[in-house]
Amino acid sequence: VKYMDVPHQVLRTESEMLPIIQQKLFSLLCNCSKALWSMSKSDKNKDVMRQSGIIPVMAKLLTSVHEDVVSYIMGIIVNCATQPVFRTAIKEQGMLIDILKLLKSPDIEMMNNAATITFNCAEDPESRKMIKEQGGLNSLVNIVKVESHKCETKLMAAATGAIWKCLMNPDNVKRLEDINGIHVLVKLLDSDSEDVIANTVASLAECTKIGRNKIALRAADGLVPIIKLLQDTGHERILVNVCRVIDNCASDPLCMEQVVSNDGIRLVWSMMKFDSTLVQSTAGHTLVTLLKNTKSNSDLQAHLSRAIGSCCLLERNCHTFGRLDVVLPISKYIHSNSELVRQNVTFALHGLSGDATNCVAMESCGVVP
Repeated sequence: VKYMDVPHQVLRTESEMLPIIQQKLFSLLCNCSKALWSMSKSDKNKDVMRQSGIIPVMAKLLTSVHEDVVSYIMGIIVNCATQPVFRTAIKEQGMLIDILKLLKSPDIEMMNNAATITFNCAEDPESRKMIKEQGGLNSLVNIVKVESHKCETKLMAAATGAIWKCLMNPDNVKRLEDINGIHVLVKLLDSDSEDVIANTVASLAECTKIGRNKIALRAADGLVPIIKLLQDTGHERILVNVCRVIDNCASDPLCMEQVVSNDGIRLVWSMMKFDSTLVQSTAGHTLVTLLKNTKSNSDLQAHLSRAIGSCCLLERNCHTFGRLDVVLPISKYIHSNSELVRQNVTFALHGLSGDATNCVAMESCGVVP
């Protein structure tokens, strides 16, 4: 670390223009940076490097005109940014601003490192705000728009991951809308990388919390391919966020039509059998939302009631539906004019009655008489 803290002149002058003594300093800087890049993969070494004062030195070196030096430092930061203490320092020392500029680098590796660091640093609202204000979100969207980048799996995963984290801030969702980002994200749903798809669907789950973006997703022909992911993948994070997108979109009547016409209800129901409590609980919540947003469609009401009743064959699902307050909306179907609906509601209520709390709720809803 000591040998890396070279005079500013060394960093601002092309190597061939440096005096002999400073060329030796530059050569030593490159060798030390390259060595620490390799050593920084160890958590123990990261701690020693931090205690040795590497953070302000890295901030200084990031401004160098020497691309190889910047490349080594970026490699070190990629390794170190997994630790909260380094992420805080990256922000406080102003390094994040310099790193965001490198999202526009013509070098794929440099761009990939910048996207990876941005992904790691976008952990808190303040950092996500800074990324937006420095044009980072625009740069990330521009990266994933480039057709030739789609074969760069690491770059695409890092960039879409950073976009997803940034969208946890509502202001960043607004910025994405302004640059037509939802259409860009929809085009990534056919990626060969499950990590890219997972980040993309998670991003769309954040976007569709806002009403106008449900319409935008449908207008971009994005909802149907998202629904179909429920039968095309076993990736837990994808399945969870697909359910969240469907849950968010269920309040839009035209989105609801697409869910129904593309077998979305059955597919969400099938997730209740998936070997993941997170997938099951998210799917359960989505089924309840779909139930609450059905109007006068008797076939749909019957199908949903049957799905909930079937899910209750697993005792834990019975408790889950109780926590999600499914009893009240499904109880209303008992007065349906459709015999098929009434039969399936009875089946669902029978399943829900396996939980004592649900029985109390049924009585208060007037089901028992």
